[in-house]
Order: sequence, then C-alpha cells, then structure tokens
Amino acid sequence: MRRKEYSSNSTAVAVVVVVLLIITEFGGSYACIQLEREALLNFKRSLSFFDETPLLPSWEVDGDCCEWQGIACNNVTGHIVMLDLNDLCSPFIVESIIEQPSSYSDDCPHLAYTFTDVTLYLSQLQHLIYLNLSGVVIQGALAFLGFMQSLRSLSLRGDYVYQPLTIPSSSIENLANLRALYLQRLTLTNVTDSSWLSSLSSLQYLGLYDVDLSMAEAHHLFKVLNTLPSLLELHLSGCRLGQVSSSLVSDHIFPLTNLTRLQLLNLAWNDLSQNSPILNAFQNTTSIKVLDISQNLLSSVPPWLAKLHNLLKLDLSSTDITFLDPLRNLTSIKYLLLSHNKNLASLPLWFSHFDNLQVLSLGGCGFSGQLPSTLQNLTSIRVLNLNENNLNSITPLWWGNFKNLVFLSLSSNLFYGPVPYALRNLTHLTYLSLSNNNLKSLPSWLGELKSLVHLDLSMNNFTTVEEGFLSSILNNLCQLKEFNLSQSNFQGFAFKNKGTLSGCNSYALEYLNLNDNEFDGLLPNWLEQFKNLKYLHLMSNSFSGPIPLFIGDLAKLSELDLGDNMLNGSIPRSLGKLVNLRNLNLSSNNFSGVIPQSLGQLKNLRWLDLSSNHFCGVVSQSLSQLKNLHWLDLSSNHFIGVVPESLGQLKNLKWLDLSSNYLHGTINGLINSWPQLISLFHFDLSNNKIIGSIPENLHVIMPFLRSLILRNNLLNGSLPSSLDKLKYLYSFDVSNNKLSGKIPSTLWNLSLGWLRLNNNSFQGKLPSSLTNMKELRLLDLGENRLSGFIPFWNGNELPDLQILRLRKNLLHGVIPSSLCQFVELQILDLAENHLVGPIPRCISNITRMTSANTLSFWEELNPWDNEDLKQVIKGRELDYIRNLKYVINLDLSNNFLSGSIPIGISSLRGLIGLNFSYNNLSGVIPEMIGDMRSLESLDLSHNHLCGTIPRGMIDLYSLSHLNLSYNNLSGPIPVENQFQTFNDPLSYTGNQYLCGAPLPKHCPGDGPHHVPNIENYEDEDRENDKLDKVLFYSITSIGFATGFWGIVGFLYFKKNWRYVCFGYVEKVADRIYVAVVLKVVKLKKMMQRKYLEPVLQFCYFDEHKVREGYKEEDRENDKLDKELFYSVIALAFATGFWGIIGVLYFKKNWRYVCFGYVDKVTDRIYVAVVLKVVILKEMMQRK
Repeated sequence: MRRKEYSSNSTAVAVVVVVLLIITEFGGSYACIQLEREALLNFKRSLSFFDETPLLPSWEVDGDCCEWQGIACNNVTGHIVMLDLNDLCSPFIVESIIEQPSSYSDDCPHLAYTFTDVTLYLSQLQHLIYLNLSGVVIQGALAFLGFMQSLRSLSLRGDYVYQPLTIPSSSIENLANLRALYLQRLTLTNVTDSSWLSSLSSLQYLGLYDVDLSMAEAHHLFKVLNTLPSLLELHLSGCRLGQVSSSLVSDHIFPLTNLTRLQLLNLAWNDLSQNSPILNAFQNTTSIKVLDISQNLLSSVPPWLAKLHNLLKLDLSSTDITFLDPLRNLTSIKYLLLSHNKNLASLPLWFSHFDNLQVLSLGGCGFSGQLPSTLQNLTSIRVLNLNENNLNSITPLWWGNFKNLVFLSLSSNLFYGPVPYALRNLTHLTYLSLSNNNLKSLPSWLGELKSLVHLDLSMNNFTTVEEGFLSSILNNLCQLKEFNLSQSNFQGFAFKNKGTLSGCNSYALEYLNLNDNEFDGLLPNWLEQFKNLKYLHLMSNSFSGPIPLFIGDLAKLSELDLGDNMLNGSIPRSLGKLVNLRNLNLSSNNFSGVIPQSLGQLKNLRWLDLSSNHFCGVVSQSLSQLKNLHWLDLSSNHFIGVVPESLGQLKNLKWLDLSSNYLHGTINGLINSWPQLISLFHFDLSNNKIIGSIPENLHVIMPFLRSLILRNNLLNGSLPSSLDKLKYLYSFDVSNNKLSGKIPSTLWNLSLGWLRLNNNSFQGKLPSSLTNMKELRLLDLGENRLSGFIPFWNGNELPDLQILRLRKNLLHGVIPSSLCQFVELQILDLAENHLVGPIPRCISNITRMTSANTLSFWEELNPWDNEDLKQVIKGRELDYIRNLKYVINLDLSNNFLSGSIPIGISSLRGLIGLNFSYNNLSGVIPEMIGDMRSLESLDLSHNHLCGTIPRGMIDLYSLSHLNLSYNNLSGPIPVENQFQTFNDPLSYTGNQYLCGAPLPKHCPGDGPHHVPNIENYEDEDRENDKLDKVLFYSITSIGFATGFWGIVGFLYFKKNWRYVCFGYVEKVADRIYVAVVLKVVKLKKMMQRKYLEPVLQFCYFDEHKVREGYKEEDRENDKLDKELFYSVIALAFATGFWGIIGVLYFKKNWRYVCFGYVDKVTDRIYVAVVLKVVILKEMMQRK
C-alpha cells in the first residue's frame, strides 16, 4: 500500500487549470511535428516495462502523436506541450481522506525503467509546459531540462537502489516559470547549495518524497525555504529528517517566518521527535490548513499546534501520543486521524466540543469494552473508524444520534454473538465493516440498510443464520456494490436457491466474495440477476454440479474464481462470451472433457488456471489466441500428446505449468520452438514423459527464468555449462531423470535458493565453496554417484540453508564439524554413504533442530508447498509434500560411523525423526534422550550399543516408531507409557540380554503377572557391578603376581637358571648386534671382510666360554630345571588368563566393558588407517 498524501483544494484547482489550458487553448486536431514524434518513439524504445500490462499501446509509428496517451499539443503550432506518464502508485495523486493501512510498499506494478540517457530524445520537446515522468524511473543526468524553459509543472522519479539521479543545478535554474516541482526517490549527490531551488521564485508546490535530506549536502535546502514565500504546499515525506545533524540548530534559519501562504505541510515518515528543530521550525506558519506529521516519534502533541486556528485536517496517526491537550481549542478541525496510537486508550471530556468533526479515525488506539461516551455528541461525524481495538459492545441509547454517518469500520475487535442491533438505525450507511470479529448470528434486518454500497462481514464465525438468508439480504440492497462474506464458516443451507430476487429493478452488485466457507449444492439461479457483477469469488467451498449456462450472460465479469469446489461436467461454451474476463480459476474440481475452442475468444484473459481436474485430450490450440495471457496452469490433468508449439505465440506469458500430465516430446525441440517466450519466469514441465537434453541456448530463449522445474521425466545427457547465464534463476529442479556426467562448475555461480539434482547419475566431487549461494535454502544431491569428502563449507556462506540431502552417494571421510554452523538446518540426510569417524559433538549447535518448527511470515511465503522430499522416517520412505516445512529430521544411517552417541543430541528437542542405524556406534544410549519430546521415529538398530534402555524414554509421548534391534542392550524393556504400544519383538531382537515383553525371554523375578521393577533392577545391577569390579581386579592382580614373582623367585634361587636365562638374553643381544653390523657393513662394502670375521669370532668365543664354565654334574639338572621353569610359567599364565576369561564368561557387564573398549580401540585404529590411506590417495592424485 502506498503512503497516503493529502492536498488542499488549491492543488486540485491548479491541476485542473493546467489541464484545461492545454485542452482548450493548445489542444486540437493539428498533426504533431515529425521530429517530436520520432523523439517520443525513441524514448518509448528506451523504456523497459516490468508491468504485466503493455504500456503506451497507442504510441505507434503511424498516426498523430497528439492523440497518443498522455500527450497534448498546441493547436496552433502543433508542438507537444504535455507529456504525462504518471502511474497508479504515484504519491502525487490526491487520495481519499479516509485512512488507509499504514504499511508502505515501494512496489509499483506500472513502473517503467530507462537505463539509458534520454537527453537526446526529450531535449527535442522544448515547448513542454507539463512534464510528468513519475511513472518512469529515470537514471543518469537530467540535462534535457535545460531545453524546457516553458515548463510550469515537473514530476520526476528516480531509484537510489540502482543509481542516484543527478540533478543539474544549471538546468533547474533555467526553469523560471516552474510552479510545481515533485521529486521522488532521489539522492542529491551533486547538490552543494540550494541556489538551484532559490531561483524558482514562482514555485507554489514543492514535493520531495523519499529524498534523503539527512546528508550534509542537502542541509542547504532549508536555508532557501524562506526565500520561497509563494509556497502553498510543502511535502517532505520520508526524507529522513529525524536524522538531520544537530548542527542545523546553530544555523540562523529557524524559525521559517516567510512561509506565510503555506497551507499544506506534510512531514510524515521522518522519525521526528517532539523537540526536533525541523518540526518546530514551522511553529509560526499559522496559515496551515492541512498538517500531516504521522509516522513519527512524537510521544505527545507539539504545543505550537494550538496556534493553528485555521487547521482543517490533522494526521497524528502512528506517533505514540498519549494526550491531546494542545488540540483543545482547535474546534474547526474537520478531519482528525489518530489511528495506531495504542496508548491513547481514552478521549478527554472536552473532545465532545468538536462539533465540526466529519472524519475521525481511532483505529488501533487501545479502546476496550464499550464505545467512548465522549463520541455521543459528535453528531456531525460522517466517517468513523474504530478498527483494531478491543471493543465488545455498542450502547444503543445514543447510537441513533449519528444520522449523518456514512462510513463505519468496526473490524478487528472482540464483538461476539449477534450483529449489534444498534446499527439498525444507521440507514444512511454506505460503508459497513464488521470483519475479523467473532459474530455468531446474522440478522435479516441488514437488508433494511438500503444505502449500503460496501458490506464486509468476512472472518467471523456465523453459526446461526436463517435458511436462504443470503438471497433475502441481497434482495433489497439495490445499491450494494461490494459484499464480502469470506472465511465466515457459513454452512450450505444458508445459500439455498429461493428463485429470483424481486426487491429491485436492477442490482448494482459488482463484487461478491464467498471464499472459504462451507456452502454446498448447486449455484443458485438468482446470481443471473447481478448483471453488473465484475468479481465473483466462490473458491474453497463445496459447490457441486456443472457451471450454469447463465454465467456466460454476466458480460461484465472480470474475475471468475470457482476453484477448490466439487463442480463437475465440462466447461460450457458460453464462457467464451465473457470477453471482459481477465482471471479464470477452475482449479481443484472434477471437471472433465476437453478444453472448448470458445476459450480462445477471451482476448483479455490474463490468468487461466485449470489445474487439478480431469481434463483430457490434447492441449487445445485455441489457447494460443490468448495473446494477453500471463499465467497458464494446466497441471495435474490427463492431457496427452506433444506440447503444442503454438503456445510459443503467447509472448506475454510469465507462468507456464504443464506438470503431472502425459505429455511427451523432446525438451530441446520444445524450447527452441518457443522463441517468443522471452518474458517467462516460471516453467514447470515435471511429471511427464519428456526426453532429450537441456539445450545450451536456454538462456537466450528464456533469459528471465526464475523457476525451472523438470523433475520426473526421461531427460538424459549432461547439464549445459551455460546455466550460469540464467542470472535470475532461483529454483532449479531436474531430479528423477537420467542425467549424467559432472555437475558443471558454472552452476555454483548462480544465486540459487532451491537446487535439486537428486536421483540422477551425476559424478565428481562436491564444490569446495558455495560463496555465491547465500540464499540457498534447499540442496538435494542424493541418489547420485558423487564421491570424495564432504567439504568444509562455511556457515556464513549458506546462512539460510534448511535442507541438506546427500543421501546414497559414494562420499567418504568424516562428517565435517562445519555442518554445525548451519544453524537453520531442519533436515540433514547423509545416509547410505561411506562416512567414518564419530558423530560431531557440535551437532547440538544446529539451533533450528532444538525447538519445534515455527515458521516466520516470510518463510510462509516461500515455495515450500510446491516442494516434495523423500525421507526415511518410521521405518519406511515417505514423500513429504504439503507438510515438508514442518519436518525436522536427522539421518546418518548406513555409514561406518563409530564412537558413542553425543550427549548433546538430546538438546535437539525439535527433531521428529532420528536415525543412526547400521553404523558402528558403541557406548550407551544417552539418558537425557527422554527430553526429545517431539520425536516420532527413533532408529538405533544394527550398532554396538550397550547398557540398559534409558528410563527417560518413557516420556517420549510422540514416539510411534522405535527400533533398537541388533545391539548389545541388556536389562528389562520398559512397559510404561508409550512403550505399551511397541508390541513388535522385531524392535528389540538381536539384543541377547534384553528381557521382558514383547520378547519371549522373562526377566529374573518375573511371575506370570509380575511387572519387573526397572529401578530395582538397575540398583541391584549397580551393586553387583561394584563387587564384580573388585573381584575382577583382584584375580587379575593375583594372576600377574603369581606369574611375575614365580619367575623372579626361581631365577633368584637357581643360579643355573640365571646363567641359562642371561646367557640366552646375551645371545639374543649378540644376534641383534650382529644384524645391525651386517646392515652397516652392506653400506660400507669396502670394509665388509675386515670387520665381519672378528665379530663372529668374538661372538662364538663368548658363548663357548660360558658353556665351558658349567660343571658336568649340573648338565644333568639342566633338563629338569628347564622343565620346571616352563611348567611354572605355564601355570602362572594359565592362572591369570583363565581367571580373566572365567570372570568375563560369568559377568556379562564386564564383557560389555571389555569388548566395548576393544571395539573402540579397533575403530580408532581403523579410522586412522583409513584417513592415512585417503590422504595418501589425495596426495598421489594431486601429484
């Protein structure tokens, strides 16, 4: 909604005078000058139109340019004197004084852009008196103004997003006759003083909108305002005056005392405070009649407003004021807007003296309960806005005083029950809005308000209504033009057909909205009587039967919306008579048959939606006659054959959806047959039987593509390397095809938001960086043949990434900890790869997974509803479509991950699915896993987990699928709460030491009806563990001591054994020494014979000497001693070894600890070896 502006009557008078002057004095049938016509045509060619409607259609090569749109000529000389390219979003249009919503948007659908210097063209129009280019965004210098000395009115629009508009002061100074100057969205980059403005001494109307006046260069503007005493209107809206430097206070420019004729002052949207010097500079301009200081930070009404005794219109909306005392004596005010001051809450008693008040807006001011009694004496009020408060009742005693009331808005309050009876006496009402309340019943006396033109009862909860009430109300409302009953829970019988309406000779109804109710049955015949109907919206009800033939007789229909009902039959040919129809929506019904040829007669049609029906046959060639069509949706039907080439004639087409049909053909031939679809930005051909490869010249034929959806076809070949030339591409989906080859590196240069290449045969490695994809939300590369590591992507590169799916590839290495930086991830699927190593401990840093999914309003606008994704949850592969945005899932299954489950996993409380199955995980299940209350599916099967099932898991009330099979879990299976529903033994099989239902193995102490006490079992197990550990370490120590001291004792007491043992040690040492020497000798070949023989002799002599020292009688004992020695060693070894084995055999918990430790060490060795091998391979590949 554009920003509201107010103008005194002088503006309207001035504009009328200029137009009449042009039409009566200068207008005529004299042919325009050829040079000026060529200049206009060249100017048109320089424009780029982003609007859906072709602008300036009358500007043709042939014909008199004086008859063109926005052109007027002098009837004597033939020169062009007026060029008016205004647009519907221009703030220079005088709007209704009735307040509009305070939101502001810069989106103007009728804007045109020029990216070239237009001086060469416009400088030919030297006789212009009136120039309005507010519908064209001009860039560059404005040198052409220097050739237009006759200008009296000038309106220009820039765009500081693209390039600041340069104002040549020398050109402006030449416009001495200028009376009105309006500039919007400019940056005064070259203004060092305001002499260019001071030269405009005749200026009466000055408007600067969204011009940044906080810049130091722009401060000079205020110095010359005093030099413009002829000013009648001054608009400085959205100029950032609240950011003006305080140095202005020291300048001797305040107050502005010479603006004695100023009647309108607009300072809205500037964030001005109550003590702002800019605001107080106008305190002596007592001639002001219209004052707009809305959308500022005042907190209270400026005291100097009490001196404005001529004030007629005052806008203080959205200023956070709390009291109104300075307005006490301004009883001449007729228009007072106080909306969106939420702390106002009440009106002072003296407010009842505002006898002249005609327009009062108090929306969003915090009023509650009944209406303020202060209003009862304001009988002159014609417009009363009380929306967005907390009112719940209306006192009927004095409501009849408002005899002049024509506009009443009570929307967005707390009214409950029937429509307030007090409204029955407001017979002069033309506008009544009761929308967004909780009204229950709808009285028939509403039909007595015969002056109503606009009636809005939408967004209520009507449950008590009379049968056929709708026709009875409409029967007498002859002047009603707009009737809105959408989203009000109306039941089917309220729309009963009661024949024809007889209360009026004719009906003025133009807009009828019954969307989102529960009406059913056939469409009533009395709709035929609304011959002036332009907008008929019946979407999202339960209407059935065929479209009545009389719909074709509503010749003025511009929009017909029958979507999301249960209508059937074929499209009647009579719809072809609706030549004024612009939008036609028949989607989500049960229509069948072929598209009638008569639809081709709808020459003004821009929107055609026939999706989700049962239409069949080939796509009708008649659709190619809809030259103005912008939106065509034929998806989810039964169309067959090839896509017609004739659709390529729809050169204005921007949205084309042919998905989910039975169409065939080649993608290359199809796209190359549509050279005129240059405006297309959405193209969906998914779920068909299209073959071939994507053409390289796609960017030439469809340069503005934003969405390209080709999934579920038979496409082959590789992706074109020219994809990066589709500069506007945001969503790219070629999943479920037969594409192959490497993903082109140019693809990663696009600023994509949705990228899906899954279920193809792409090869190669993932890119090391995704710097250009800062808007990426979904990345699905699953079901391909991608290899290599998962790169260490920086979380700052992908701040909005929500879905990362790399499932079923050939990726190896570890899971990089950098994935923890993607705090917005809600689906992380790395299953079915060859990943090793532990699960990153930082996994708990993914904050999006820590709470239930709550989408912002912006995220609701994103195309989530059009996306589908397959996820393995609850033991099977599910295809999420409509509710994908609510899925939070973590799947690392079918890899070679090791280590324990991170304790921090329990902080991911938003997860609904967690799958770590088919890995080598060990350790225990974290006790705090019971905190994951949103968990619906948990699969930890086929690992090496041990310990008992944590008792906290009984608090997982949302859990509907559990698989803990094939681990080393022990102890009883819980039976409380959710575990009572897990009756399938397969969920626990493969755990030898689990017991309890549903397994056949009973736990110790279980009787026929005994339920094991898990707490007692765990306490007893802990006590046994303590004793087992003491016994285990005692036996191990005894075994070690027996073996060690047995050997040392025998060596101490038996010297022969010592000789043999030490001799053996010396022999081994000598052999080692010899081996070392031999290695050295080999390296020193020249000295080999010199040193080898003495060494050998020495070794032989040393050994021989020891042996001769033995006594002969000891030789006999050596054999016995050796046998005894080896027997003692064997006994010690057996005692220690079998002691340990025996304990491990009888104590299962010791086995888990021991084997778990062995597995852990083995896994670490395995991971280390694998990493070394991978690093070595990488080094070899680089070399």
